[in-house]
Amino acid sequence: MAGAFGEPERRYFPHAGINVSTFNNTTGKDEVVYSSEGQWTFIPKNWAGIYVDDTGSNIINNNIFLENNQGILINSSNNNILENNTAINNDGAISIWYSSDFNIVRNNKISADEKCLMDKYGISLIESDCNDVYNNNLLKLDSITLLRSDANKIVNNIINFGGRGITLIESNNNKLSCNSISKSSNGIFLRENSNSNTLTDNTIFDNSVGIKLESCSNNNTIFENILKNSKDIYFSDGNNNNSIYKNKIDYSKYLKRPYISDIMMISISVIVMIYLFILRFRK
Repeated sequence: MAGAFGEPERRYFPHAGINVSTFNNTTGKDEVVYSSEGQWTFIPKNWAGIYVDDTGSNIINNNIFLENNQGILINSSNNNILENNTAINNDGAISIWYSSDFNIVRNNKISADEKCLMDKYGISLIESDCNDVYNNNLLKLDSITLLRSDANKIVNNIINFGGRGITLIESNNNKLSCNSISKSSNGIFLRENSNSNTLTDNTIFDNSVGIKLESCSNNNTIFENILKNSKDIYFSDGNNNNSIYKNKIDYSKYLKRPYISDIMMISISVIVMIYLFILRFRK
């Protein structure tokens, strides 16, 4: 399967633009991949533009990735910095795979043509924890996806015209804050047992659904977000113990059943309390 969730057929890619997969015995250090300040490296139409495997502390910056299967692929590698790159029409622009922890992804510009919408992935994390993804600009693609990835910080990213904004699948204890998400099908989508995540201070507007929870996503905290969408907050059955408060929602215009908001939850609670109070005194 191409894109964010494609499995690498081998650990070394002969069709990668740049491979970083060995320890340098001469220097006694991991290799470092970077472009000189003020210069750009152009990397088009490889299986992977830059592939980093089982090594750490690399700096990948100032590259232009065009129409690769994977623009940057980090596999089983920690403490890398990916910054100031431009990725256009890659199946997966930046992919962080399998025990790649404590990486920083910042200040990258990622986009796809209108015809590629829903076929391209922006930033994807698979089974990778404790990464920081911030200050990235994503346009016209499935923007940020986490699969079985925990304790990551997704902060201050701008997402426009995405197929989906930020999607979590079986991912826990992540913090999503200060992101701006517009004109997507779902602004933030918590799927399949995504638990104990914190969503705060996000601005989510002009999406089909602002925040969506499905399939046993429990114990999430959603507060102080600004929502102005066709439907703002949606819960399917089987989602429990989510805390939702102090969100800014235009209730009169945007609240639609079965989409649930703070005020609706409070109203239900008050009605139940009054009913129990009456029953008590009737006895």
